[in-house]
Amino acid sequence: MSSLAARSGLRRDAAAIAAEVRAGLGGPGRKTLPSRLLYDDLGSALFDAICLLPEYGLTRADERILFEHGREIAGRVPSPVRGCALELSVVEGVRVRPIGAEYREGLARVAASRRPRERVLVLFLGSTIGNFDRGAAEQFLRDARQRLEPGDALLLGTDLMKPVPRLLAAYDDALGVTAAFNLNLLVRVNRELMADFQPSRFEHQARWNATERRIEMHLVSRRAQDVTIRS
Repeated sequence: MSSLAARSGLRRDAAAIAAEVRAGLGGPGRKTLPSRLLYDDLGSALFDAICLLPEYGLTRADERILFEHGREIAGRVPSPVRGCALELSVVEGVRVRPIGAEYREGLARVAASRRPRERVLVLFLGSTIGNFDRGAAEQFLRDARQRLEPGDALLLGTDLMKPVPRLLAAYDDALGVTAAFNLNLLVRVNRELMADFQPSRFEHQARWNATERRIEMHLVSRRAQDVTIRS
């Protein structure tokens, strides 16, 4: 890739981020920021740390299920099998083609690149679908149904209903790693959109939404303040 193409790609990404931030913060009602912005280099490292916390059991549950039932899962989809989980490491005999895209776009690209009579197994683990609101979750499942063909498979991981204190602890751990993970979102907006958020003036809160039956993570301002986003 030429340096010009790289700079052009970065500009397009910055413009997309700016548009998402404007839409999330500029509209009426609750203010939101896109969750994908959580995963810059620091955010990704913090999330890796979250997965090791005693309060956060989703990753260990996924690993246990795959360890105990991996052979059964693989046996349900004829070889060769392709899926995003295979991109986590180099495995002998497995062809890996990483795709940098959001979920819906990535699913479309995988489906479009399949070979004739090739079967596809889509792994959507970690209760990631819980990050979507109901409309977005339904749209993802519709996309999966549209892109997959008879004989393909979707392995979807979701969390179970648990006591609310246990759920809150999983998203507001004692060490404050999850708080740092979410506050880093403001640091990224500052860096990429020339904003002037002061993360120390915000507090991370995990809340249980009984109506929607979900955990929500909020950044709550500790005081009245003005923030400027220049991009």
